Amino acid sequence: MSDDDHFLYALSSNNAWAGYKAHQNPHFFPKLASGQTPQILWLGCSDSRCPETTILGLQPGDVFVHRNIANIISPTDINTSAVIEYAVAHLKVKHVVLCGHTSCGGAAAALGDTRVGGVLDTWLTPLKAVRYANLEALTAIKDDKARATRIAELNVEAGVKVLMANWTVQEAIKERGLQVHGCLFDIGCGRIKDLGFGTKGSKGLDGQEDVVRGRHAQLVFRGGMRPCLLNDFLWLKGWSGFSIAWWLFGIVHRDVGGCLFARAFGSKKRSTNWFGLAFGGLHCLGR
Repeated sequence: MSDDDHFLYALSSNNAWAGYKAHQNPHFFPKLASGQTPQILWLGCSDSRCPETTILGLQPGDVFVHRNIANIISPTDINTSAVIEYAVAHLKVKHVVLCGHTSCGGAAAALGDTRVGGVLDTWLTPLKAVRYANLEALTAIKDDKARATRIAELNVEAGVKVLMANWTVQEAIKERGLQVHGCLFDIGCGRIKDLGFGTKGSKGLDGQEDVVRGRHAQLVFRGGMRPCLLNDFLWLKGWSGFSIAWWLFGIVHRDVGGCLFARAFGSKKRSTNWFGLAFGGLHCLGR
């Protein structure tokens, strides 16, 4: 595919997406045009593999976003500071999320001793400072990937400290309970880990993955609680769950198809029932 073809494909994909969204919900774009009320400010990396709205399973208008190389938060960066001030003081977001990621090129560059060149060396200075401040601990990590992941975590921790020292953020924490979070996105599995940095110091959603998956299924496929519970029962039963009786029930209660489709993709089990997946997919397309 040529460079021009990539751009034309992107435009074609946008046209298809816009048509689908408008068909699915005629009020979607008019509502977006009326204004924004995001609940989350996302501070992340510019890496093409970390599109915040996609990996969060959210929609346009849900997240106010600022991304830069290696998700570096510096108090002297007027660009980042302006985004934070607008999101916190004017949009009144409830959460500020600083998210790094695995396999970060900026982290790898900061760990190296060679120049990247141009303005990038200047930009990566705060991350190199993190490296030298933790040099002994990082050197003790022999695996290159593990070392890069660790400096990515330390970079998030340093950034959260900068956020917590920001006057606008401090005022919002005191006045209305703004929450600040430090996270890491694992590109290898698609999951976000709460590192426990920030206002709450929580460790994320360990043990609640099924709850989150179920809510996402209901959000995307508009399924109800009863179909989701029924699907859980069917999944435990394996092949026997997809009897003729259940197929007939699925035809009458179309939400079951959506739940099957969501669970097929969301389940950790790799022994996916492809008949159930196809069934669910057809029902989702039919909605």
